[in-house]
Amino acid sequence: MIHRRLCSGVACCFILFIAVFLLLKSPFVSEPVQGNEAEPGLLWFMLPGMIAGLLTRRGQVTRSLAGAFMALPVCFLVAQLHLLPARPLFQELAWLCSAVFWCSVGALLVPFIRAMRRHVRRCRRHRTRFG
Repeated sequence: MIHRRLCSGVACCFILFIAVFLLLKSPFVSEPVQGNEAEPGLLWFMLPGMIAGLLTRRGQVTRSLAGAFMALPVCFLVAQLHLLPARPLFQELAWLCSAVFWCSVGALLVPFIRAMRRHVRRCRRHRTRFG
């Protein structure tokens, strides 16, 4: 049972990472960024990390990172072999590495939110006992 739960987090992050990549690279959804403009679309990569963090036990960040790192070569090959808006090789690698970073930030948000909720519950219990 635990093995299935761990693998489901990795597989979910893997599939969602590729789906977000394809969504952001499609010309129908986003316009190609010119020059040194910011790319707020990279924040969408937090979603696979958050969902994988919710699926794994105690929000283990390494499971989300494993799924993202497994999806990295697939996304890179799709970007290089497919007719997606092309960037130079190292710029594409940097973009994908920042996508993995945002995925890990999303995975880190899950245990943070759980800890904050736990803290708020303890404070409310303490306040009702002594307040």
